[in-house]
Amino acid sequence: MPKQGQTNSHMLQHSENATSASMHNVGVKGVSRTTDFPSLPAEYLKDLSQRELMALNDLNHLLDELGPRFKDWIGREPLPVDADLLPSMVPGYKTPFRLLPYGFRPCLRDKDVTKYRRLARTVPPHFALGRNRELQGLANAMMKLWEKMLLQR
Repeated sequence: MPKQGQTNSHMLQHSENATSASMHNVGVKGVSRTTDFPSLPAEYLKDLSQRELMALNDLNHLLDELGPRFKDWIGREPLPVDADLLPSMVPGYKTPFRLLPYGFRPCLRDKDVTKYRRLARTVPPHFALGRNRELQGLANAMMKLWEKMLLQR
C-alpha cells in the first residue's frame, strides 16, 4: 500500500485505460445517436409499434435541426434542445402577432392552468432552459417547431 502523496503505478495505469475507454464510448454514442436509437433501452423499443418508432425518429431529427441537444439529460427520450446554447439575440426577429377569436380570454383560468400542467407531466420536454433573459433564439426555435408540428395553424 503506497503512502499518502504517492501513487500506485498499477492503479494509475488502470484509471488511464478506463478513462480512454469511457471517452471512446461517449464519442461513439454521440455520433450514432442521430442515425439509430442506441440510447433507448431494448425493452422500451420492443414495446413500440413501427408507427411510434417512426414518430420518435422524426421528432429526433426535428429537434436536431432546431439546435444542440442537452447531453446530460436524465429524463426520458427524446433529448431536449439545450436552450442555453441557442443565440440570445436573433437579428430581424419580431414577436408573432396573434389575434384571438371573439370570446377568448387573453389569460388562462385556474382550471385551464391545472389541465395544462397535468398534460405537461405526460409529454416529454422539447427544450431545457437554464437562463431567463434574451431568449429570442428559443422563441425562434419554438416557432420553427410549431410550424413543423402544425400547432400554429
